[in-house]
Amino acid sequence: VYTDGDPKLAESEADRIAHLFWSVRHDFIPALVKVNEAIALAASPGGPIVLSDSADAPGSGAPGDSTVLLKGLLDAKFDQPALLNIVDAPAVDAATRAGVGATLDIEIGATYDRRFYQPVHISARVAALEEGTFSNETAGNTGLSYRMGGAAVLQCGSLSVLAMRQGVVQWD
Repeated sequence: VYTDGDPKLAESEADRIAHLFWSVRHDFIPALVKVNEAIALAASPGGPIVLSDSADAPGSGAPGDSTVLLKGLLDAKFDQPALLNIVDAPAVDAATRAGVGATLDIEIGATYDRRFYQPVHISARVAALEEGTFSNETAGNTGLSYRMGGAAVLQCGSLSVLAMRQGVVQWD
């Protein structure tokens, strides 16, 4: 809190704001569901659904290599178009060596830590290889550029898995 030379007012306003945030803290607790429930909801008609593994968000400092949603979708035999992002430099390297159009049988995910999830075996066609550089064009970090350090789109049935060398915040 900034004031024009009035530290008591600044302290009072900081306290007021802190109390306000504390009083509404429960309003910010999300309604979480289990992975299989979320996938069942996504399979129902009604338009696009966003499933987010918020515990593994690279923008919050997590590695971005969770396989929880990928495994859940594969186990459920999910047959609708879906896009999943996963940080996995070795998968990008394998796709780059194989080239666009090649089919890979690889383990993907859990490249940083295997305490909470394990790599998942997939058979996928290399659909695209890119540098993975983009700039936000809409509200929220407009104009900022992001670099994935290389990216590969791996098509695994109806699932498009965007493997990248480096996790980035993807607002657009």
